[in-house]
Amino acid sequence: ADAVRWFGQWSDPVEQEGWLVVADPPYLHDTARDILEIVVDRAAEAGFRGAVVEHDPKQTLIPPRDAGPRIESRVYGNCGLTIVRPD
Repeated sequence: ADAVRWFGQWSDPVEQEGWLVVADPPYLHDTARDILEIVVDRAAEAGFRGAVVEHDPKQTLIPPRDAGPRIESRVYGNCGLTIVRPD
């Protein structure tokens, strides 16, 4: 998807105070997983403040990890949200 390509090439400007990702890609598509993988890889950057990615509630896109950013998945009815916070 275009969003995944753009985000994968984007660089965190030094002068920027912080950035946040909010994404609502199509359900049952790889886009949500791809965005989350980029977020987790970039979560150590100084400007990262968090991410919320909506997805199908039946999907587990990225399991919680022992190290790195905090990852939490929640389900609200027909909506799944994965939240990534800095460590």
